[in-house]
Amino acid sequence: MKTLFKQYPGSISGDFRSPLSALMLLLTAVLCFGSCNLSYASNNGYLGSDTCKDCHQQAFKNWQGSHHGKAMAHANADNIVGNFNDNHVVFNGETYHFFQKDQQYFARLKDANGKFNTYQIRYTFGIYPLQQYMVDLGKGKIQLIPFAWDSRSKAQGGQRWFHLYPEAIDARHEFFWTNQGQNWNYMCADCHSTNVKKNYQASNNGYETSFSEISVGCEACHGPGAEHVTYLQAKDKTQLSKEAMVNKGFDRSLHKLVQQWQPRAGSHILQPVMAEDADSSKQTLVCAQCHSRRMQLGNNDYVASHQLGDKYLLNLVEPGAYHPDGQIYDEVYVYGSFLQSKMHQKGVVCTNCHEPHSGELLVEGNGLCNQCHIAEAYDTPEHHKHANSTAGSQCVDCHMPETTYMQIDARRDHRWHVPNPQQADNLQTPDVCLTCHQERGRQWSIEQFKRWQNDASNDNSNQRFGTAFLASELGYPQAAAWLSKIAQDVNYPNIIRASALQRSANIADNNSLVAIARGLKAENAWIRIGAIRGAENLPANSRWRLIYPLTSDPVLAVRIEAARVLLPVWQALSDAQKGSLKPVLDEYIKVQHYNADRGFALTNLANLHAYQGDFAQAEQWYQQAIAIEPFYVNAYLNFSELYRQQGDEKRVIEILMSGEDKVAAPSALYYQLGLSYIRQKRYAEAEKHFADAVKSEPSNSQYQFVYGLSIKESNPGLAQQAMSKAYSISRDPQHLYALCELQIEQRSFAARQCIERLKPLVDESVIEQLRRRLTQ
Repeated sequence: MKTLFKQYPGSISGDFRSPLSALMLLLTAVLCFGSCNLSYASNNGYLGSDTCKDCHQQAFKNWQGSHHGKAMAHANADNIVGNFNDNHVVFNGETYHFFQKDQQYFARLKDANGKFNTYQIRYTFGIYPLQQYMVDLGKGKIQLIPFAWDSRSKAQGGQRWFHLYPEAIDARHEFFWTNQGQNWNYMCADCHSTNVKKNYQASNNGYETSFSEISVGCEACHGPGAEHVTYLQAKDKTQLSKEAMVNKGFDRSLHKLVQQWQPRAGSHILQPVMAEDADSSKQTLVCAQCHSRRMQLGNNDYVASHQLGDKYLLNLVEPGAYHPDGQIYDEVYVYGSFLQSKMHQKGVVCTNCHEPHSGELLVEGNGLCNQCHIAEAYDTPEHHKHANSTAGSQCVDCHMPETTYMQIDARRDHRWHVPNPQQADNLQTPDVCLTCHQERGRQWSIEQFKRWQNDASNDNSNQRFGTAFLASELGYPQAAAWLSKIAQDVNYPNIIRASALQRSANIADNNSLVAIARGLKAENAWIRIGAIRGAENLPANSRWRLIYPLTSDPVLAVRIEAARVLLPVWQALSDAQKGSLKPVLDEYIKVQHYNADRGFALTNLANLHAYQGDFAQAEQWYQQAIAIEPFYVNAYLNFSELYRQQGDEKRVIEILMSGEDKVAAPSALYYQLGLSYIRQKRYAEAEKHFADAVKSEPSNSQYQFVYGLSIKESNPGLAQQAMSKAYSISRDPQHLYALCELQIEQRSFAARQCIERLKPLVDESVIEQLRRRLTQ
């Protein structure tokens, strides 16, 4: 059985951003439910932050007004900052209404059916620079409304309502407000409240979500406090357990890793002296729970094992989340960037810069960096090349550039990269110099930088992976060797080595196999996961031999990935091999059921049965995935693939067409319809659907390329245009080679020019072959 379309595990806000079916709302004018289905969890050792304030008054005061303290709250006059004073807001030509009644707060919004209804605001979400609001749609489903309040000052453009996702006004869009992309239970709860249990109920597609404290309280970071109180109240502490004595009753310590920073001869940066108990600190791990882009695997105790992967699957440095040079692109929430940094490698933790309870910086301005970087060397115009106290003179201006999310929320990149305009130009990634000098171009930035620094001082070797990462995205064959070298180089951060292995999957060569084999035995769990992903296209025997040992890995995320990568070769395994996979497959299935409120998890279950040859069960799970999230395109693609492998093209067409009016961006459906018609030799219909795919997603190089191939006989000129555009998008030499071939076949005057463009990208033998064909 050939491999089905694969699902790649990702984070809750990235790879699996798939919409939930539009909720059927009651046909009443006002939809406000009498009681909220959220509940406070039974104690389980959690006492609440109010228990802490008597002994920790300053910490409690700092926390109260913090982003953690205001992460979520009940909707009342003390917590709401938005204007609900009979406020009418016009958006997209329609009027929305925010008002109060009987000391309660309401919003009149358009539902998935295009009808305006009134909803009671139940909760606030966050505080600055924006505050969001949530409503209860029944069955415990808590949704964020599409409008947010800009809580900045009027001078900053704030004190206004704004639509948070203006691109998501189509009810089929994942981020339409009633869909799963805006569902609190799945998307948000785990990081905005304390001790959250999602408790999805598959029987009625609802939730019984609970928490111990509505906001991010003391115990969200320190763990349950009951044993700490017991410790403090114990008259004879010799009777307490060793564990209770070590951390005063807590199940973790959040201390700093570095005992002191001391000068070193010849260096202007203080060097760390690690604390003897540095390895026992859980600080970075605990912060990473929320300040990372990841997918939750369940409710496992990751603190006890000191492995984030026992509860979460971290996104690596991959396209769509990061630029090829590791700069932030989409919302990645700090941790993946921080893991790339020299700061992390030297033992810096969050509280070296941030006050732990307020979250604010310990010192404003360059003084924060001057804790370790000697001011006389770094806080000078000779270093930062700008006049003091001007834009560009602050360390963060160049080393921690901002990217704005949610329209007004600027967040800094925590990888502390060294500016390199030439590299930014080569990779077409953001050039931090142009953040301030927008009127200048890249060439100006490159020349200016050359005048400031020589090549040696601008060399930052642990950031030189960008070329290899971009080459792998473009499919360059030589990228395999580059990635293999990076993966085995211990001077690179572990997350970069892991990402290099993951990116090897589609271009692996013999060097890659060596790197993968070594990566599978790495001490770091993310490197092992990267190696597993790098091996997922290997032949069945090689894949089994390399990956099977990791099905009993100590880290859950590693085991889950091993199971996923082995599933496609199920039919090639012996009965004994299949039987040995039962424990890890049980875990894999459990993870999918935990996430069964999303189409991706149900599709994964369907794929499992399809790989195992149980097509009837697979069909049921695909249908369930579509029922839960009719806008999740991969459910249709995988479902149709099930029938393609059975040779039933009629059913393939039916399934793909059934999704056309349900999916906001159906380009992939059009593309697969085109391929189905090609297989059926119905070429005119294939051309039409390839054209639809290109029209729907013109920036997709593969769609442009295949469209060009499909019309090379019927419309040679348009075919050349499409294939040329495919290359301009992808920069893939194979696309340019195919264009040259087409131009030679069509005796186009542009063929010689095409060959010249191809010459620097391929072996001379390829060029000679094309030239011979040109003269035939």
